[in-house]
Amino acid sequence: WAKDKFKYRAQNVLALISRFNAVSSWTATCVLRCDKLKERQKVLSKLIKIASVLDKINNFNTLLAIIAGVNNSSIHRLKFTFEGLSSKVKEEFRRLEDKMSAQGSYKNYRDLIRTCSPPALPYLGVYLTDLTFIEDGNPDFIQGLINFRKPELIHKVIKEITGFQEVQYNFTIEDSLWRNLNDLMLEESEEVLYQLSLVREPRGCDKKSLK
Repeated sequence: WAKDKFKYRAQNVLALISRFNAVSSWTATCVLRCDKLKERQKVLSKLIKIASVLDKINNFNTLLAIIAGVNNSSIHRLKFTFEGLSSKVKEEFRRLEDKMSAQGSYKNYRDLIRTCSPPALPYLGVYLTDLTFIEDGNPDFIQGLINFRKPELIHKVIKEITGFQEVQYNFTIEDSLWRNLNDLMLEESEEVLYQLSLVREPRGCDKKSLK
């Protein structure tokens, strides 16, 4: 998936990576499109509550995409927006962050995903990182002989991923929601988001100067 000449073989992987990035950008966009402070606080709170629901249904890939969006530099700097969140919402976000933390090579998440009941949508980035380390850290041949340990390691990772395809979610499709989720409103770039963030809460501003 990382090499141009092989991307045609991993279209679903690339689509899921693209979806992760889109949801992350959409999260930041939703907050920054609100020009009033109270509106930003309400939207941010709602997004964290959505993340909590995603956690409950084991949708870890989208959960981490929302966490990444909230932690985007354009959102993370919004001091007064975060101040308006309830203590309950703040605590819930800290819990979700801890669960999906990258510390220890995502130790908390790895422990969780091994024991959770399906259906589940795992965070793909962990597996792609594992596959990259296996590919780069293990030779194809050792002393002229095939290193069978390498394909065994690759198979173990892929088997874990494909195992989550055995049980599917059973949701009733709501047409309007489906259309919105497939046509997310996004800003064009990180730079646009950050400039909009500076408009919403200029550097050195005080709360009284905000709408």
